[in-house]
Amino acid sequence: MKKILKISLFLLCLCFASGLILSFVWEKSSKKIDDNERRAKIEAVEEIFPGEEISAHSRAGEDYWKAGEAGYAFEASIMGFQDEIRAVVGVDKNMERIRGIIILKCLETPGLGAEVTHDKFLKQFSGKTPPFNIVKTAPREKYDIQAVTGATISSRAVVTMINAKMAKMKAVLR
Repeated sequence: MKKILKISLFLLCLCFASGLILSFVWEKSSKKIDDNERRAKIEAVEEIFPGEEISAHSRAGEDYWKAGEAGYAFEASIMGFQDEIRAVVGVDKNMERIRGIIILKCLETPGLGAEVTHDKFLKQFSGKTPPFNIVKTAPREKYDIQAVTGATISSRAVVTMINAKMAKMKAVLR
């Protein structure tokens, strides 16, 4: 009985110490992680709108960036095949055409779903006006976006994310 009590007390102390260390590390690193994520978003906006003065705004609970007179940018996210896909989407000042898309987070399958982060897929959106349709063959219509071969779910997720967020932001910014 004494041995069980001794082991139980040891495990309790070990769990308490582990929890204390974990909370200390989280407290020290969470601010730095948030700062890095914020910096990555601003760098993405600056890449979409080079040379423009970027200012952060919020309206109707939606955060966005204004890029001088060139347009707007906002963050969009959706659940992909395996995990969340997050991107910064840049649009022109009339909220009509896509200026650029930069994927911030994508943990899809390397070589398949992760292909949605590559320029070959993302450049299809540039200069086009949503809503977009996902197609498996070469695009025939101006709204068609060709899915990545073997990654239809991830491709569809990105298209759905952009269509939904654009519709929402148009309502907020008009």
